[in-house]
Amino acid sequence: MDSISLDVRDFAAGKVFLPGSKSISIRLLLLSALCKGRTRIQGLLDSEDTRIMMAILRQLGIEINEEKSKLPDDYQTNTGNLNLLVVGCEGNFPELKNKRVLNLFVGNSGLSVRTILPALALNLSKNACQSEVVLDGVERMRERPISDLVDGLTPLGIKLSYEGKSGFLPLRVKPSTLQRTDCLQINCLSSSQFLTGLLQAVPILLDKKNKYISIRTVGEIISRPYIDLTIHIMRAFNIKVNEEVKGLFVIRYSEFISPESFLVESDASSASYFFAMGLLGKGPIKILGIDKKSYQGDLQLLPILERMGARVYWEGEAVSISGGNNIQGIEVDCLNIPDASMVLPILALYANSTTRLTNIGSWRFKETDRIRAVSQGLINLGATVKVGKDWLEVVPPDKLKPATIETFKDHRIAMTFSLASFRHPGDENVVGRVTRIVDPECVAKTFPVFFQEFSRICSEGVPVITIDGPTASGKGTVGELVASQLGFKTLDSGIFYRSLAVISIMKKIEEDDEVSLKKLAKFFNLEFNSGRIIWEKHDLTDKLRDERIGILASKISRFQSVRDGLLGGQRDLARLPGLVADGRDMGSKVFPKAKLKVFLTAKPEIRAKRRFKQLIQKEITCKLEDILRDVKDRDRRDIERAHSPLHLAEREASVVIDSSDMSLDQVVDRILAEFN
Repeated sequence: MDSISLDVRDFAAGKVFLPGSKSISIRLLLLSALCKGRTRIQGLLDSEDTRIMMAILRQLGIEINEEKSKLPDDYQTNTGNLNLLVVGCEGNFPELKNKRVLNLFVGNSGLSVRTILPALALNLSKNACQSEVVLDGVERMRERPISDLVDGLTPLGIKLSYEGKSGFLPLRVKPSTLQRTDCLQINCLSSSQFLTGLLQAVPILLDKKNKYISIRTVGEIISRPYIDLTIHIMRAFNIKVNEEVKGLFVIRYSEFISPESFLVESDASSASYFFAMGLLGKGPIKILGIDKKSYQGDLQLLPILERMGARVYWEGEAVSISGGNNIQGIEVDCLNIPDASMVLPILALYANSTTRLTNIGSWRFKETDRIRAVSQGLINLGATVKVGKDWLEVVPPDKLKPATIETFKDHRIAMTFSLASFRHPGDENVVGRVTRIVDPECVAKTFPVFFQEFSRICSEGVPVITIDGPTASGKGTVGELVASQLGFKTLDSGIFYRSLAVISIMKKIEEDDEVSLKKLAKFFNLEFNSGRIIWEKHDLTDKLRDERIGILASKISRFQSVRDGLLGGQRDLARLPGLVADGRDMGSKVFPKAKLKVFLTAKPEIRAKRRFKQLIQKEITCKLEDILRDVKDRDRRDIERAHSPLHLAEREASVVIDSSDMSLDQVVDRILAEFN
């Protein structure tokens, strides 16, 4: 199984524009489908979960047109947000009109199944549809209980049957005769999403004769802020929900119409990892696209982080988080923030005393049993952990151990344990302390580019010099000399592409198989050990010098998805005291916030003579006119290439150096002077 290895990092700083909120996106998709009119949605999260809901709605006959959204000018990574136009069906899914069986796959998306089920059931009953619908998901979804929601629907006469184990998916929804009732009852002790599902669906039942319906909750509502979020979004669709007494929600008839347009906020749950990074990595980290007045409950994490030592500053639709040297152990009631609170056990590893989390029983019913998964990971890292039915206590270790973290295909486990790669107070010699995350691809559920953003923010806390320029301009030689003078590490981007070429041959991946190459590049772990380049215990060093490997590397580097996939691995080389990085995209794409961006060039004739001299010294037979022709041809391709053309690197450079009439020492001295 794929994995990503994270070595120790010291700092994290910079701006993050997060993907759209999953909670808002999935609610918004369903409401836009059910209402009257067309809804333009901007900034909807493009992830596994939202794609599942979109696929379900399309199967039900909903028209959804999509396009990629434009990125903010100061943001470099494509978060994968979408702009959509959704055509509403006025509570009448078109594909339920015929007598047949529809099989809908919900994957492992709890919110999708818990919101689509009530909408389907009420649609089938009210509109006298003839179809039957079977809802099913992945194996883990078959282990997540849904009986409380089914029990809440049965007073309406809804016919539902379990196809397997009672209380769990797969579930069959059959046509039925609707029974009118003024009040429904729902148990929300295990999930507030059951109530959200009912709230969003019952407007289907209301008209001028049946003007209201109430929903009474049993016991305390877990994750209560998510209900407030649901009510807030419903209000945009002209649906009025009032909590007349605690736990009694009354929905009154009003026309269920589109707001015409809706802008999705950045995801506060995804923000929690960067909030924690601001504390661990000193910051400041500025999260864009979130307002202090947001209904997203996971922002309640911020006051908790302040208790632990974070400094939080709001500025319009952005919040900045920074930290100090001393993290406090605390006791926290996590009832209202079950997702955001997952960063707290990792912060507890760095605290000066024990941390205790209570009211986390819902963790056991998520994508995996998160209490068990988190406890196992913490123990692997060296912590002392005590666990109860709905609580967790963490005693911080004197130092952290190298560890392999099993994610159990849970996106939040992967993102949470990435935080353990920050320097620990007990770290003396961090060489060799690696946190290995198994199956990192699982973050695609909510945040596909998480690890790329994680590495970018960590790299922006380190001084970086980038050197770009045309072929044979001396980038590599100059970079090594500058790094030697400053005591910095070096990054030759070509090594990554040549290594990828070697490994693609080992794995028998064809040079035009972009999908496989992209996957290989995304979680690409190279080790640099005493001048040797290692991949999964394979020494690649000598193979990289083969001319055929260089040609193959050039071919696979033309894929933008491959170049994007390598971003994380390249950025992860940025460590104190600093880094000198040479090669394409270094200043424009890989390190957009580099302290100094150099564009190094020279006349084509000069560069050709320099290359000719190098080859002759290596006793390689060549002709000057052939080399000059090759230099000019490559210049033309570099200028004309669609992705990161050469003129872009020159335009974004801090300093442009034409070395035609300069010695090597003069070029190095000029760069050092600009850096200092």
